[in-house]
Amino acid sequence: MALFGKLSKFQILDILAKFEEKLPNMGKKFFEPSKNFNPHDILSINVEARRMVHFLGLTDYIPEIRFDNLPKSTAANVNMENSTILKKIHINVDYNTLYNNAHALRVLAHEVCHKYLQLYGLYTGIAEFEDEARAELCTIYSGFGIVTLNGYKEEAGYVNLDDFCLAFAIVYKTRGMSENDIIGITPQQCRIKVSQALSNNNITIKQAVLASQKGDARFRRNIKLLEFALDNIKGMKERHSEQDKTLRNNTYRDDEKKYPLYNLMKPELILNNSMESEELNECNRQIENLLRVLSTHSGTTLEELNNVMTKEIVCPCCGYKVTKTMPTEAIVKRCPKCKHYFAWDATPWNPEAEESQSTSKENNTEKTETLSTWQKLFKKFGF
Repeated sequence: MALFGKLSKFQILDILAKFEEKLPNMGKKFFEPSKNFNPHDILSINVEARRMVHFLGLTDYIPEIRFDNLPKSTAANVNMENSTILKKIHINVDYNTLYNNAHALRVLAHEVCHKYLQLYGLYTGIAEFEDEARAELCTIYSGFGIVTLNGYKEEAGYVNLDDFCLAFAIVYKTRGMSENDIIGITPQQCRIKVSQALSNNNITIKQAVLASQKGDARFRRNIKLLEFALDNIKGMKERHSEQDKTLRNNTYRDDEKKYPLYNLMKPELILNNSMESEELNECNRQIENLLRVLSTHSGTTLEELNNVMTKEIVCPCCGYKVTKTMPTEAIVKRCPKCKHYFAWDATPWNPEAEESQSTSKENNTEKTETLSTWQKLFKKFGF
């Protein structure tokens, strides 16, 4: 066996979840090897393979082990042809790669798990690393975890030791096991890593959801608060609009002959009552900045945003849909229902242009303030 690569934690959990869905739960059962097992004796190794197959519940299947000269770095292989009729599992083992009892047991468990996964529809036959990694992790899920760890060798295996110990800890912790249940692990390095993984794997589903969705939850909260704030702003403008009720009620006096004085002063009345305050301008700037961020985050294009204002024109006073005309500029409309004049800005929004204009204004303001300060100094010293 050769070391192919490292698995991510997500890949490990994904493989184990597939096992949980399709394979029988072995509970707290561990396979216990025969005390008189001899990997270099063909009869002994066949007996042990049969014990493994029966341990998995495949009592109708008969394993057949043969010693063979296999390619370099290959300790064994199993015939994955569909043999459900003959009920035989053919496994070829390279005699020279069986270093000791523990390593031989690990090799047998791995090959038996290959067949086990095929019988349950978890063998692809195409993705080599995926199939090998599944077989390696299946030794944990099916009760051969301690056997596999005891036969661990640095230069052999399809899943590295850290990933294997993590998977071991996940499986056996979900089955209610503790460190007392892993005393059968003999390599000290393996026992320490499993112990660490068991102690570190304490996070609950609720804690994981909270941690992984913390930013999303904060975003949803902010959107909710933003909706509330915008409703308040809208209500504030409506309350201010109520204060101008007299003016609005009188805006239908268009007969210049009958109301010449009113019509002469009406523009001044409108300007005095509707001048935008700096507070409102600042609010607009902040909302536009937010629009920039949200449109970028959601992938909304400028064209999509600008189309919103050209779909319909709604009277801000009574809510009547004035017209279906599609303007592309700032216009003044008169509501046919409440006779209220109002401005409707459908000018295509260009955040970059508006930002540059805003920066230009700020620079001009700074220059004006600077000049004003110099003028005061000159005046103070008599220049």
